[in-house]
Amino acid sequence: MPRLSVIIPTYRRFAPLLDTVEEVLAQKNAEFEIVVVDQNPVWPEDLLAHRAQVAGRAEVKWLVRDKPSVVAARHDAVEVATGDIFVFIDDDVTILDPFFLARHAANYDALPALDAVVGREVYVGQATPSVAPFPQPRDEMTWGRPFAGTPGDQAIRFDRMRLERYEVITFCTCNSSVKREAFFRVGGFDESFHGNAYGDDYDFAIRLGEAGGRFVYDPRAWLIHLHCPVGGLRMSDVKMRLDEREKIYSSVLFLLKNWNGPWRRYLLWRVLRRSVFLKANLKEPWRQPAVWLGLWQAWREARAAVRRGAWSRFGESGRAATPDGTACPSPRQHT
Repeated sequence: MPRLSVIIPTYRRFAPLLDTVEEVLAQKNAEFEIVVVDQNPVWPEDLLAHRAQVAGRAEVKWLVRDKPSVVAARHDAVEVATGDIFVFIDDDVTILDPFFLARHAANYDALPALDAVVGREVYVGQATPSVAPFPQPRDEMTWGRPFAGTPGDQAIRFDRMRLERYEVITFCTCNSSVKREAFFRVGGFDESFHGNAYGDDYDFAIRLGEAGGRFVYDPRAWLIHLHCPVGGLRMSDVKMRLDEREKIYSSVLFLLKNWNGPWRRYLLWRVLRRSVFLKANLKEPWRQPAVWLGLWQAWREARAAVRRGAWSRFGESGRAATPDGTACPSPRQHT
């Protein structure tokens, strides 16, 4: 089995994060480390002892990032990760299967040409799958994606709750893994995404797919996504301290990067749904001027990012630098 690095960026999800890490620590039949990137300036006092206990485990690397940015946080974790495979999960998931990580790893053992595995998300209220025996059967995989289309079409269209195992082109940082070599082949995530960075994982899938990457969706590697109403990237969270431009910028960026695809109307609707037609903005119409200004600013910034092209600290130069050439702040190890 290869060594796995489980990467968990977190923001304002204190107890759910600790539960998630505890469940990863209970995994069986897998060699792994856990890299948490803590973007919280302050923790609840009643959880400090529990956090110290979890952060002190030998399997855990606990980094602290002062300025929240989920894409940059994932790259902070990658910089210190030692695994052959990076497993990305959210900070508000429940993992009931003790072989969850082993199932991710088994796909790479059975399919040497494989670059990435996408697991299944089960939502609260849905029937929980039974835990299958492990080792799992080494079933034959017939390469061939379930539908035609460009990498962009496939990344957007695929349903991550399907029950069949397929070759796909998609990625979701709630429950996906990728080989270290494949990750660096395309420079990781595009760090042009920031703020409420929706779309960065689809963008990664599209770029890796265009570079010849092979993906498999395996529903046996499942977890429950709690969809906590606060923290993370939740736009409904009233304590999310982002201006209107930051709330919508990444969605606009993904739209413009895929403007020529057949899904541009769908993507445009998602942009408007998260800005002009957001329920809170319709209930309080006096917010509309700021919303439209933020949308215009996001559009202008995203157009500049598209012209510049995908950017990552893991690009060809290998420099840890921002687009303007200044050094990226390094994460701090928690002690």
